[in-house]
Amino acid sequence: MKNVTRKCQQCGKKIDIENETDFIMYKDKYYHNHCFIENRTGLKKGKWSTEKCNQELEELTLTTIKYITPIITKHKLFNWIADNYNVSDFPTYFCLKLEDIFNGKYKSISKPIPVEDLYDMWQQKMDYLNKVSVNNQRNGKQIEGLSRVNYDLAILLSRYDKYLAWKERKHIEQEQIKKDSESKENQIDYTKINSNCHNVNVKNQSKDIDINEILNDI
Repeated sequence: MKNVTRKCQQCGKKIDIENETDFIMYKDKYYHNHCFIENRTGLKKGKWSTEKCNQELEELTLTTIKYITPIITKHKLFNWIADNYNVSDFPTYFCLKLEDIFNGKYKSISKPIPVEDLYDMWQQKMDYLNKVSVNNQRNGKQIEGLSRVNYDLAILLSRYDKYLAWKERKHIEQEQIKKDSESKENQIDYTKINSNCHNVNVKNQSKDIDINEILNDI
């Protein structure tokens, strides 16, 4: 699939929103940063200063990233499905189905499933899905192409609650690791470390110092 591009409202050239960084979205229209400044400073009425443009660019960059991230992830998801299932074209009904999944309107789900979650879950469970496919083939059930995509998607949707539970556990574990690290950092006596280092330099006994002894003091 081609890169995701948008047209710059000022210069008319394409912006590769997946790989370029020097652009923003303003009032639902895309601009290169320099084109945005050129546009705003060239207004006949309500002309902006360059300083105001730069200030606005900082905020617009953040809102633009937030807006385009799902778009880019969706593009990556389609590319990934195409590569792993040997599918070259996606019919309209399948694209609409995914949109219903993302916004929570699909009949077999109780909550929206963000594209980031579906993409992550699909990648993580691909080995399992491949094993299911092999087992189906052994039992005379051959499912290929887009049919298998839909089959595997149904499996993923049925396991989304378990994925969320795993994701929450992972978040809690990471937060605990962070707290433990910060706690350990706060317990370090830097005065003692500096003192040890000073004594080593003064006495010139660096070769005789037991590194384990120093580490035990920390």
